[in-house]
Amino acid sequence: MIQLRLALRECKKEWPKHIPMVLQMACILFLTIVSVSTVIYRFSYFLPFANYWKHDGFVFYADTVQMYEEDFYQEMTGVTDVALSYRYTGL
Repeated sequence: MIQLRLALRECKKEWPKHIPMVLQMACILFLTIVSVSTVIYRFSYFLPFANYWKHDGFVFYADTVQMYEEDFYQEMTGVTDVALSYRYTGL
């Protein structure tokens, strides 16, 4: 109890010195909240693709095969899901 009284007495005597410290702590709290919010927001871009990146898979590239995507998927055996399909038609 004595320490609390001494702390309050010092705060009353030295209150101008404590204002910058309180402002600094408020700024640090604000910047921490903004930083964490930004990281969590950006992490939401990763979550839809996380299950594809955690499993084994392969990338198929064929520049000479002229095949429609549906025919290509029917020809492949053991493929249960297609994460990304991209067709490059040239310049």
